[in-house]
Amino acid sequence: MFQQVFLAGLIGCVLLRGVVYWRRTRWVSSEQDKSFSSFQLRYLLVYALACTSDWLQGAYVYALYTDYGYGKKEVGQLFIAGYAASAVFGTFVASLADRFGRKRTVYIFCLTYGVSCATKHFPNFWVLLVGRALAGASTSILFTVFEVGGQISRSNRKSPTRSKVLNVFPRFSSSGMVCTTCPMQAWMVCEHKANHFIQSLVSETFAKAVLINGISAISAGQAAGLIASKYGKVLPFDLAILDLCVLALLVSLTWGENYGNNSESLLKGFKIAFRHVLRSERIRTLGFIQSLYESSLFLFVFLWTPALQNASSSEIPHGTIFSTFMVALMIGSTVSDALLKVFACELVLRTAFGMSVLAFLICALSERLETTFAAFLVFEVAVGMYFPAVGTIRAKLIPEESRSTIMNIYRIPLNFLVMLVVLGDFDIRNTWKACILIVSIALALESRLAYLLHTDQHEHELGALTGDRSGNATDGGGTMAGGVRAFHRSQNEQYI
Repeated sequence: MFQQVFLAGLIGCVLLRGVVYWRRTRWVSSEQDKSFSSFQLRYLLVYALACTSDWLQGAYVYALYTDYGYGKKEVGQLFIAGYAASAVFGTFVASLADRFGRKRTVYIFCLTYGVSCATKHFPNFWVLLVGRALAGASTSILFTVFEVGGQISRSNRKSPTRSKVLNVFPRFSSSGMVCTTCPMQAWMVCEHKANHFIQSLVSETFAKAVLINGISAISAGQAAGLIASKYGKVLPFDLAILDLCVLALLVSLTWGENYGNNSESLLKGFKIAFRHVLRSERIRTLGFIQSLYESSLFLFVFLWTPALQNASSSEIPHGTIFSTFMVALMIGSTVSDALLKVFACELVLRTAFGMSVLAFLICALSERLETTFAAFLVFEVAVGMYFPAVGTIRAKLIPEESRSTIMNIYRIPLNFLVMLVVLGDFDIRNTWKACILIVSIALALESRLAYLLHTDQHEHELGALTGDRSGNATDGGGTMAGGVRAFHRSQNEQYI
């Protein structure tokens, strides 16, 4: 069943993506420029290896722990170590990469993630715990904020090397994080500007990176499944180590070093971010929406393996299932990309939340394998729709220079909620019920945010008709001049 569903989904995804890209303008209009093509290839090769090293591990983390004899409670504690490490390191690692150097930070990622993979050879709980913590720290180093994809923000005057783009293909890392922007992408943007390439080509490079990300996710899941079925569940992690070694070698041979904006202290950055959060109900509401919904996503990462295995009378094909999830994610992100051209991002976000509640409800009511798997695929499609929609709203509301810090602030309640549910050691059915409650609250907050954004749009249109432009910020960086109301009224102009 799983293989047939994967193939059907893959064919549908390829056709859907083909239609989308056929309707688009061709990607790179300057492919005749050999220097740009060479630069783009250097970045994309490294990015592909980084994605593959992470995806190879995603399908077999839980399964390997259960093979070592650990129950749901112990596995939950191991996962919590990864969540806690990612929460701690994620709050300052973006600033660290800017100061220490993006190329050096990639080396650290390769080392720590490689050691994490090596610990999977040892069934000792404390060794595995250290490995999980290293995995969480590693993915925080590589992927710190939720901004990847199709179009670049214009609000980059103060720190052009830290430009962000909207996500159209969200990531599950093997540590349970959902993440996208990394020192590699910051390196690419910085080098792109240093070489004076056309700015519009940045988004086209990211479009290719998104496609490579999806292809590597699907192919890595299939490769991991094939290797694990023949040689054991620890072999995919060994393959990831080999991948990381090649990645480090390629970076050393083809990349130069670059740095970000290191003139601003970390403490000052947090003060600015907290000021935005305290003054803006819209940013607070958006932050809590993300914390709630993405906590349910983390819980799903933790639960999908035991949920399907308990419903099956034989060993489930983890690699094929993981690849099918990735296909569903690509379908969801492609659908969202098309919907956002026609409908408001708030409506797309609400649809994703409604689909997620329905999926969790089915999981809570049914224990049949086919029904549960179908519900999982619905949820994956919803996740694929969620990230582009929420990324669009973030681009409207959150000042560019504080975006990473503000998002990291809301990872604190996110990780706390996940740890609370996992440590509660609820059975699987009750955990699905908790997910229903969590996403329902997020849906209610989304309605409040949609009302606030609609009010802002109405005030903006009224101001345009009356010629009242007083109080709007003019520096493109998210200043609060003119008061809170004027700040919010100016967001659409500044960040889109």
